[in-house]
Amino acid sequence: NERKRLFYYGLRPGVLITLSGFMIDIVLAPGNCNDTRLLANYLDECVERGIDLNGQAWAMDKGFRNRELVTWAKERLGLELLPRQQDKAGELTSFWQELLDQVRKPVE
Repeated sequence: NERKRLFYYGLRPGVLITLSGFMIDIVLAPGNCNDTRLLANYLDECVERGIDLNGQAWAMDKGFRNRELVTWAKERLGLELLPRQQDKAGELTSFWQELLDQVRKPVE
C-alpha cells in the first residue's frame, strides 16, 4: 500500500484488474517506484511483447495522472487512460470514480 508506505520485501505490487475485479496482470516494481513510472514501464513491456491495447480504456487511481503519458498512450497505442480526478471538498464523485473505489478497496 503506497499511501501507508507498506511494501513486500522491498517490492511494490501493481495490479491490473477489470472493473468487475478480475485480475489481468500483476506487476512488481521496486518500492521507490512511483505510479507514473510503474505504468510507463508496464506499457513499454506491452509494446515489447506485442500486446495490442488499441481501443481499450483503463480507469486508474489518481496517482497515475500524467498528461504526457496519457497523450503518449492514446497516440502510440490507441489506449485511453482515464485517471481519477483529484478529490475536492464538497464535489460529487463521478460514476467512474465510485466504480473504481468499489473495485480497488477489496483488492488493497
